This record gives sequence, C-alpha cells and structure tokens, in this order.
Amino acid sequence: MSTNGGDAVSAREESQASAVTYSNDSGLGIIHISDGRGNRLNPSSLEELSRAFQEGLADEDAKLLMIRSGERSFCLGMDLEGLESSLDDDGSGGNSGGDHRSGGVKRYSSLLYSIAGCAKPVIALVEGDVKAGGVGLAAACDIVIAREDASFELSEVLFGLVPYNVLPYVFSLRMSPQRFRYMVLSAARVDAREARDFGLVDRVFSEDALEKGLKSMLKTMMRAEPRALAAAKTFFTRALDQDFDTLRGNAEQALLKHMAQPQVKEGLEAFHSGDMPEWFSRFKPGKKLSGQNG
Repeated sequence: MSTNGGDAVSAREESQASAVTYSNDSGLGIIHISDGRGNRLNPSSLEELSRAFQEGLADEDAKLLMIRSGERSFCLGMDLEGLESSLDDDGSGGNSGGDHRSGGVKRYSSLLYSIAGCAKPVIALVEGDVKAGGVGLAAACDIVIAREDASFELSEVLFGLVPYNVLPYVFSLRMSPQRFRYMVLSAARVDAREARDFGLVDRVFSEDALEKGLKSMLKTMMRAEPRALAAAKTFFTRALDQDFDTLRGNAEQALLKHMAQPQVKEGLEAFHSGDMPEWFSRFKPGKKLSGQNG
C-alpha cells in the first residue's frame, strides 16, 4: 500500500463517520449515535462522541446524560477495517498508521475517563448487540439499562487483540476478576440477564416494559440535587484504587504495543478473506464433555 494509506483511512472515516447528535429533552441530555454500520469506533467517530459529550456537560439545563443508539446494535466496537489499514500503512515505511492507532486509543481512553469522572450521572441505554470497545463505552457509564434481548461480547481475542482499554472500567469495578476473565478468554456472548448477574448491567427490562421502567428511574433521578450527584460521583471515583490512573496509562501503552504485533494483522487479514488464522483449532471431542460419560 502506498504511503497515502493514512489519507485513505481518513477519507473512509469521513464518509462513514458516526452520526452523533446531542439534544435535551426535559433536562435529559441525549447523545444519540447512529452511523448505519453498528456505531464502530475510530478516531473520527470518537471525536464526534467526545464533542457531543462535552456539549452535554456544558448544557446547564441537562441534569442527566444518556447515551443511546438509533440502530439494532448499541456499538460493535473498534473499526477493524481502519485498524487493518493502519497496520498496512506501517509496512509502507510511514508513521501515519501508528499515529492513527495512537489517536484512536487515546481518544477512546479519554472519552471513557471523562464519562466515568464527570460531575453528571451518565446512563447507557443498551438495545441490541454490544461488542468489544462498545462494552467499555457502556461500562464507563454510571448506570447501564438494557433491553432483555441485548447481548454483550468481549471477542477481541478472536482477532488477535486484547481488551486492554476496557479493563479499567470493568475489572473489579463492575465485574469480578473471574467473570471478566471468563468473558475475555471464552469470547462468550452473554445475554442481558447474564450480564446483569455479572454486574455489567444494572437493570433489565422487557421490550414492553423498557419505556415505562426507564422513565420511572429518570423521574426519580431528576429529583436529585445536582451538586449531591456530582459529589457522589467524585466520592466513588476517589474511593477506587489510587492506582487507577496508572492502570489506565499502562492499558493505553499495552494496547498500542499489542496492535503492532504481527498476529493482529494476520487475524484481521484472515477475517476479511474468510479464512481462519492459524490459532483457530477445530474442536471435535470424541466423547461427551458434561454429565456422566460412563
């Protein structure tokens, strides 16, 4: 690929940029994401999300903020095509690929940090599938409300990646270390009720009950004193392990280092060509694995 690969990535992101809008409805600041392709995360879409989020923080009439999707999926995580192009760009001898990855990783980390640490309560309304970085986006929010048919999946290992930047907002904070280990290593898809049992989701509603349940909760929260809400969030943050910032910084560096590993490019190329990377093993047990084998 030519050294203009970075420009090609930027052009594609511009044409497929996440449509992110902000509006205020009766004191609820709504960040609405809908890009027509699963709300995938890349530097461009993350910049739009950050801009809308900052608009919500600056809106004095918004007591609460809510992130929601206008699509069947809440967020399908990282834009893998953009990542693959940036890795190809490395091979051309330029550094634009590394700049692209660094920009995306840092913007994602900064957005989640802002959501978790801001003075206003942030609610994630999850309807549909949530994968990889989308799980982190939801987990960074103070409250996660899910429709019962929503699903959650940390499937990075299937593509040769590791969810480093998701870890600070899930590991111990929302999920036990073992639950997180299970989701990462198994790449299992868990439904909304399982996710609630894991601690990843706070409330689950059926499709028929979602609107009423959500409005009831927001109605109560709207009665809270804004400075009390802000003080509570500040207290929660300070009560966490004081090494949180160190963990976050280490997660950024680990993710950037890992993205440059050859197996990541191999996994992405295999994924897009319909082949299987070499670490895919066909699992065909000859005996029953559960119960009494006799």
